[in-house]
Amino acid sequence: MYTKLSVFISLFLGLFLLFNCSNSKQTDNEGNTQTQANFVLYKAGTFQKITCSKDVNETYTAYFPNNYLPNKKIPVIIVFDAHARGKLAAQKFQKAADTFGFLIIASNNAKNGLKTINHTVNTLLGDVFSRFKINAKQVYTAGFSGGAKVAASIAIQQGGITGVISIAAGLPQAGQQTANFFDFVGIVGIDDFNYLEMKELDRQMAILGFSHNLFITDRGHEWPDDSTINSAVEWLQIIAMKKGIAQSDDHIIRNYIDHTSKYINSLVRSGAVYKAKYEYDVFLSSLKGLIDLSEYEKSYQVLLKNPNIKKQKAEFEKIAEQEGTQQQLYIKYFKSQEFNKISQEINVQKGKIKTNDFNKKHSAQRLLNYISMLSYIFIDSYMQQGDLKLVEQYLTIYKAADKNNPDVYFFYASLYDKTSQEKKALNELKKAIELGFADKDRLYQAGYFTKIINLPEFDLLVKKTQENFEKEN
Repeated sequence: MYTKLSVFISLFLGLFLLFNCSNSKQTDNEGNTQTQANFVLYKAGTFQKITCSKDVNETYTAYFPNNYLPNKKIPVIIVFDAHARGKLAAQKFQKAADTFGFLIIASNNAKNGLKTINHTVNTLLGDVFSRFKINAKQVYTAGFSGGAKVAASIAIQQGGITGVISIAAGLPQAGQQTANFFDFVGIVGIDDFNYLEMKELDRQMAILGFSHNLFITDRGHEWPDDSTINSAVEWLQIIAMKKGIAQSDDHIIRNYIDHTSKYINSLVRSGAVYKAKYEYDVFLSSLKGLIDLSEYEKSYQVLLKNPNIKKQKAEFEKIAEQEGTQQQLYIKYFKSQEFNKISQEINVQKGKIKTNDFNKKHSAQRLLNYISMLSYIFIDSYMQQGDLKLVEQYLTIYKAADKNNPDVYFFYASLYDKTSQEKKALNELKKAIELGFADKDRLYQAGYFTKIINLPEFDLLVKKTQENFEKEN
């Protein structure tokens, strides 16, 4: 029987290709053989860059928790970053790995637009499950942005995945069907253009009976802090205990109760009762069967009598509907090249950001970020098509909406390269790097640079780009 997950989908068209994982089924690898050399190499509390045995071009970063023992089965979280920042992704999970005893595996190859994603994922999974003694009952996938879609795809298409941590993006397709149930954690920033998608996906998960939780950070479309990831993994451990696939741990349960109840109380005190109700719902459903909840249920019933819950729910739904309508309008404007209207909307939303109304302020910022995301997609498409006039017009929009985004200046550099303005191209690429541009491979990707690529100054900028990447990793 297939369950249909009908949710909003962001316009990350072509970010990651879907793949067939049928050749990498996970098994309870009792028979794994490792040499004594392996045991020496993989030391507890260390990061290791590992080359896949079947393809030396495929590598991943592994983090071995402080309690790692090579002869003991270990739960694993397999992580995909949208920009192939394997060590960065592994570092984000380091705290959780040490706290809960997880092996962390993060691909150094999988990234947005990778045409060989099938091979990369299958090679990675095959290597991990043949190299390490994995607890097959606790296999999790996680990912950021396009990487989140890969993480979800593995769970949906292949099965054998206990849970998914989906950061800043939801499912690969709208109306996704799955015969596989898995625990689901979403993490999204309050200013992320995928915020509505993640909220709706969480609602669908609840309707369909998935164990689910959604963490909302104060960020935009970016990795959350380590503490948020730690909380997400903690919740997954609570659910694993509830299902009997992880050993019950009173310390973890008590810690979850303490900080979650304090958070709910802080929400109630601040008047955010609609959010408090959501957190209470998750709290009670997660702990049911693990502890006596009678006292908490009494407090929950008191909370439900607060009339502001319905009021705040209605306010959020109104904002969400308006925001969704604006997103569809922006898509129309971009497709019909109504640049004046887009510029007007940028000014309108910049004005709304100054309001003291929490919901309206963050909705306005999300809409600006949505315009930024659309700008990227349309610019990249027209750049590949060679329509430089449209590229220039969309770049004006991009810069107005998101002037500190390094991709703005990367595209300007490409535009000037194509119009034989090498000095300007180098200057714009320098700006991009100063703002954090870190994708060295993209500098050589077909369709962007043909002239400055032969200049000695370009080699220096490539070096600085690599330095940015290494700082992130």
